[in-house]
Amino acid sequence: MNDSYFTSSVLSSFIDYLKEGSAFYIIAGVFACITYGILYNSLAHDKKIIGDKHLYAEILSRVLFGSIFMIVGGLNGFFDFVPGGQKFECEPCSLFMNGLDATGYMFPLVKISEFVIGGMILFNLYTALAIILASPIVINIFLYNLFLDQRGIVEATILVICLLYIAWRKQSIFRSLFVK
Repeated sequence: MNDSYFTSSVLSSFIDYLKEGSAFYIIAGVFACITYGILYNSLAHDKKIIGDKHLYAEILSRVLFGSIFMIVGGLNGFFDFVPGGQKFECEPCSLFMNGLDATGYMFPLVKISEFVIGGMILFNLYTALAIILASPIVINIFLYNLFLDQRGIVEATILVICLLYIAWRKQSIFRSLFVK
């Protein structure tokens, strides 16, 4: 695949998304172009990673985790473009979410944090700090889906696995945290 075909196909797809006029298509198109460009440039132009299969998995984990956190977690919290909405079918779910909503600050704080943390992991900026900041959010997402609303347990498990893999790849940075 040559670069001119890649550039023209991505740009034409992005223009098609913009023609639709929907906020979801515009946001999804922008982030799809960014993440695909990161993957393409990371895998095709960086010759040092050819022999390191773990780096492929790390890039895939970063892109998957960062995209889910930025788009589904952060942006959807403000623009509500993912279908389904916040329908709570169980009483403990609605009590928990209404309690968080009643604080007035918790949801905006979490959604802004998810957007920023997702961007940090997606673009490999201060990844160790992003892992530390994302851990409590991911643990709460997983436990909420495990104990209250089992419909999202697959997505929560994917987030946990991706975050653990990224942390395992950065384990040399975290060793100094466990020294007496």
